[in-house]
Amino acid sequence: MNAEESLYHESHHINTAALSKSLARTKRKPIREFGERFRASLELVNDMLLLPTKFLALLHFERSVVFYDTKARILARLSEGDFQEQYQKNLAELIESQFKPEHDTIVKGAADAGHHMFKDMLERNEMGLRDTYETLLYSGTVWVWCSFEVLMRELWEYALNKGGKYFGGAVVKKLPSHDQTGDKIKSKYISLDYLAQYNYDLSRNLGTALLNKFDFTSCRGIREAFTCVFPRSKNIKDALASRELDGLEAARSVIVHNGGIIDSEFCKRIQTKPINTGERLRLNNQNVCEYGNAVIAVAAALVLAISSHLTHASKAAPRK
Repeated sequence: MNAEESLYHESHHINTAALSKSLARTKRKPIREFGERFRASLELVNDMLLLPTKFLALLHFERSVVFYDTKARILARLSEGDFQEQYQKNLAELIESQFKPEHDTIVKGAADAGHHMFKDMLERNEMGLRDTYETLLYSGTVWVWCSFEVLMRELWEYALNKGGKYFGGAVVKKLPSHDQTGDKIKSKYISLDYLAQYNYDLSRNLGTALLNKFDFTSCRGIREAFTCVFPRSKNIKDALASRELDGLEAARSVIVHNGGIIDSEFCKRIQTKPINTGERLRLNNQNVCEYGNAVIAVAAALVLAISSHLTHASKAAPRK
């Protein structure tokens, strides 16, 4: 176990490796690239949540190193000759003989100390640390949702661009009815000037052309968008039915639109009693990581399902 791994606790870590396994199983390079960007984004959330613990662990680690450094300085002062030369020589020898063999033990001890120190500081709420750290958890929650939203848009657009001739008919029929004056594309017509942007050929651009006709900023909108393209896909439907997604969307909404103050709409979304209305939304590391693992599970399922549907669609294409 390396220094980084020793800092993680299983419940306080977004398991991005689960997505990597699904990405490795698809041969479609664009889907792998979408997934890798999504994975990298969630790794940043991991780093964000780990920062306070890592900082405290580093302080503890440095104190352990200072012990050897101080010992080497004493040895250097007792030695004859140039102080700096003797100091460097003795420090190097001391670290090689005593510090390196105990490196793993010291790292683990530093990680444990970092966890305990930060937990204790949060419980005592020193200098309002709990509220300050909660803003970091809020940022992580919003980051998780935004990363998921981007991935959903990318996968949907790519699927429809690649399989427009097979999936497009159902999508066009179910275009949202709230068309506005000035829309360039509706369920029954498309303006020629808009079509000209795609060289009068939407066979490989249907997803891009219709992307803004669907709402990817909510669970309901995402489910509707994918249901239009894959109405019979049980795997996609089941993955997007995740209750954790609704909880994430509700948390993200109350953070962004209500300053983290719980309202009746939040209680309605997560189906809890409205007694918490008006109180501050309280989160911890585990909550944010559960949100992250929820979107990882959905993404992993959709990556494989979309790849499979596109493969079947391409095989069904008439041979020339």
